[in-house]
Amino acid sequence: MSLPHDPRRNAREWRWGAVSVLVIYWVIMFAGTHAPSFGPRGTGYSDDVLHFAGFAGLGFLLGICLAPRTWKGVVAIWLLCVAYGAFDELTQPLVGRDRELTDWIADCFGAGMGLALSFAARVVWSRGKLWIGSRGTSSRAFAETE
Repeated sequence: MSLPHDPRRNAREWRWGAVSVLVIYWVIMFAGTHAPSFGPRGTGYSDDVLHFAGFAGLGFLLGICLAPRTWKGVVAIWLLCVAYGAFDELTQPLVGRDRELTDWIADCFGAGMGLALSFAARVVWSRGKLWIGSRGTSSRAFAETE
C-alpha cells in the first residue's frame, strides 16, 4: 500500500533543499572572494566573467528560494545582491585583494540575469507541476501590481 502524494510536503522538501544549496553557495562565494589573492597583480586578467557567473548563481538561488510575486519583490532581491556585491568589493582590500568598479558592475548584471533565469525556471517548473515556491503558481507570479 502506498501513501497518498502530498504536494505541500514535496514543495517543502524542495524548498528546504533550495535554501540549503543557497546557504552553502553563499558561504563558499564569500570565502572565495575573501581569500587572500596569491596570484601576481597587474597580469591583465579580468575576473569580470567570474563575478557575473557567481552573482548570476546567487540571484538565481535567491529568486528560487524567495519566489517573489511582484516586481517590487524582484527589485528588492536585486538590490540585496547589489548591496552584497558592494560590501564584497569594499571589504576585499582587507584581505589584500583589489577593489574594482567593473567587478561590482558585473555583480549587478549577473544578479539580474540570475533573477531572470529563476523566473523562467519557475514558469517551466509550474507547468510541470513541480513548484518550489510556496506562494502559488508562477503563471500568477507578477499579476499583482503592488
